Amino acid sequence: MLNLDRKNFFTQTIQYILLLFLFNQFWGEEKWLENKLRDSLLLIGIYLCFLLISWFSFLFRPLSITVTQNNALGNNIDFTLITQENNRLSSELQRTVKLDLEITRKGSIWWRILLRLIKNKELFLEIEPTPRQLMIQAKDPFQNKEIVVDTQTGFKIRLNEMINEIGTLQTGKKSITVTKVYPYYITNHTDIEIPDNLSASISPTFTVNGKSAKWLKLFLQLDIKEQKVRFFRR
Repeated sequence: MLNLDRKNFFTQTIQYILLLFLFNQFWGEEKWLENKLRDSLLLIGIYLCFLLISWFSFLFRPLSITVTQNNALGNNIDFTLITQENNRLSSELQRTVKLDLEITRKGSIWWRILLRLIKNKELFLEIEPTPRQLMIQAKDPFQNKEIVVDTQTGFKIRLNEMINEIGTLQTGKKSITVTKVYPYYITNHTDIEIPDNLSASISPTFTVNGKSAKWLKLFLQLDIKEQKVRFFRR
């Protein structure tokens, strides 16, 4: 069976065709070989079509959103370790995560089409733990107008203003990037009991009007890194 891994596709395709060529030398008149060759060419053709569509949309996506998360103790720390002893959690610094948001507008012909698609729609980056047995709280939420707190376990970042801001700038063929930092920390709550030895993850999700919009990914490139959380009670 042909493995449709993009990285190995071309190598495996050449190997597969060579095998079919050798089989054809010995069993060229066999019916089963004709059927196998037809099915293989159909499979390769379908995959090439999807590959071309994917490359086309990647090259011309007008907007990219990149999210990285690191523990406040240092760079490139993609996990947060929390301990609790005598009902006291580890220090706030240990429980703080720095979320870096980067929005880039590219010089693409699809930009105006994207603006029409998202007009009068609410675009959010939702930050919630999985499972929802932790409480995430943004630092200084009232000083950042983009932050919306409407759940008990997390918060949202409204993206409309930032996208509209870069939309007013002239790019030509160049790209324009806007970056912001949103620190948040993990805390406890009387209504939320954190289970012992909890393993959780915080992977922000992009939503449109509160729902996932897979169709919008044709115009939007997302690169979102998760933050892992481990909790131990001593």
